[in-house]
Amino acid sequence: MAEANQSRRREGFEQNAPGNPAVDKHASFSYEPLIPHVDCIRLLTIEPAELDAQPLVCGLSVVEFGDKPTYEALSYRWGDSDTSQLPLTVDDQECNVGKNLWDALHYLRQKTAKRSIWIDALCINQKDILERNRQLRIMHHIYFRAAVVIVWLGAGYSKYHDTVQRMQSRRIQAHQETAPAAADRPAISDLQKEQEDAADIGRDEAEMVEQLYDDEYWRRLWIIQEVGQADSLQVCFGRSAPLKWEAFIHFIRMHNKGSEGPIKLDQLRQSRLTGGYKLRALLSHHRHARCKEPRDKVYGLIGLADDAHRFPMDYAKTLIEVWTDVMHFTWLRGFFRVTKSSLSVHW
Repeated sequence: MAEANQSRRREGFEQNAPGNPAVDKHASFSYEPLIPHVDCIRLLTIEPAELDAQPLVCGLSVVEFGDKPTYEALSYRWGDSDTSQLPLTVDDQECNVGKNLWDALHYLRQKTAKRSIWIDALCINQKDILERNRQLRIMHHIYFRAAVVIVWLGAGYSKYHDTVQRMQSRRIQAHQETAPAAADRPAISDLQKEQEDAADIGRDEAEMVEQLYDDEYWRRLWIIQEVGQADSLQVCFGRSAPLKWEAFIHFIRMHNKGSEGPIKLDQLRQSRLTGGYKLRALLSHHRHARCKEPRDKVYGLIGLADDAHRFPMDYAKTLIEVWTDVMHFTWLRGFFRVTKSSLSVHW
């Protein structure tokens, strides 16, 4: 069924898939099957290239979790209005990908070393419904076991590259100037430091921060799990060097933009240290998060919930059946008094 081909927050890969053509594979593209009855994934190896203009060449390999593979995972957004398709080669087969993913692959490609990374659009055979269901059930493990989860906000921020360079130089200079005498001065509170930083913001920096905070990426449902499960996070945008999640959040916080977007996700990450995630709360707090596939309003949060083990997930189910599963789950755990408004899923 067409709806079942939308296994994640993005549309399926078929050439004539409606809406959001993330990956357009030729009809002859074939996958090596996953190992039956074993927790395993495919990893994409990005071949190195000396020059940015060289074609993207990648390979896919099947690995078992039991072998403890080392890999990174990409968290990104497929552009809703991005219909452009750009070429790459995977396992000696040609395919096209959306521009945002193409940009991410170029950013991640190294000059001398291969890079192994899990990317849903290329590592899951979206034409195989059983495989999609199988990978869905271990999605939280995929992001949790990744050495680093890379948050890709897009190449559009390249226009701020010089601004980022000036920001970094200014902070390095300020540290060098104040470090020698730091021991002779009383400690300045974190709040005072943030106020001093905020007072020194330039126009371009303020504009960049505004766009980073309001980026459409933060409104996508699936990134809630991808960011929430990650043990280590890096944020990448434009041509700037990766930022550790903690540094990125500090940077956004010191501009006092609000409590949504990345700030809300950071609070989600902190909550796992104080009792974990409950499905009821996740459904309520993130009911406005966006996804193309309505079943993902529930399925996209199951992997985060520590009380939703063995929740039945199947893209072949109707929306009524999925809602029934949610209510049955709620009843079994003694939450039957939950009202429709408190568990509103906004199908």
